[in-house]
Amino acid sequence: MINIIFDQYQRYKNAEIIINSIRKGNETFNILEVGANEHKNLEKFLPNDKVTYLDICVPEKLRNDPQYILGDATNMDFDDNCYDIVIALDVYEHIPSEKRKNFIDELYRVCSKVAIISAPFSKDEVVLAEERCNSYYKSIIGVNHQWLMEHIDNGLPSLDILQQYMNQKSIKYTYFSHGNLDTWEKLTNAQSLSQIDLGLEDYIAQINKYYNSLIFDKDYTENGYRNFFIMEKTREVNMTMENK
Repeated sequence: MINIIFDQYQRYKNAEIIINSIRKGNETFNILEVGANEHKNLEKFLPNDKVTYLDICVPEKLRNDPQYILGDATNMDFDDNCYDIVIALDVYEHIPSEKRKNFIDELYRVCSKVAIISAPFSKDEVVLAEERCNSYYKSIIGVNHQWLMEHIDNGLPSLDILQQYMNQKSIKYTYFSHGNLDTWEKLTNAQSLSQIDLGLEDYIAQINKYYNSLIFDKDYTENGYRNFFIMEKTREVNMTMENK
């Protein structure tokens, strides 16, 4: 098991499960992760695949890393079907609303087999939980939480609008929900605490380890914190909650 922050584990472990579900035998994939940041988590979960990372901001220390490409996910400089799989984990909600359709179009255009996105979507309970987490973070750190504020400023995406758009574009897709919202809020606040008291780092790491090893598999729910969408292009996905 890979020990990383629970929220990252939720994303990347589900990505691993999805990708392995479409793998045939010892097949390997050429994968593009969009909005990857700098941690290279995806290759930890998929060590046999070739992973390339694209982000609109690439730190100076990674500018010469051949795995990293500086680029705009809403207007990618790649040929059609350039990568087997294109994946964007918790990126969609950071895209300005007027560019979200372009974002979906580009992910689908560049993939040859499937494109995968995950994101929290606009439900009252999710919006309020994020606002509470941001208020808690600000109360102990003194500033707003960068990523949660982008969610608040951009507005979380609409699940209905995304599904309507995929149907309009005749994109075949499947989706599921993961991450009990109360658990997500409590563990997110715990991560905030670790930033003001270094003495808590090991304790928080143990909490993450416990979640990743014992809770993750049981955390599929119809009304989870985030949804995963798999856009099928030339490869069908056969997944149910029971076989994840």
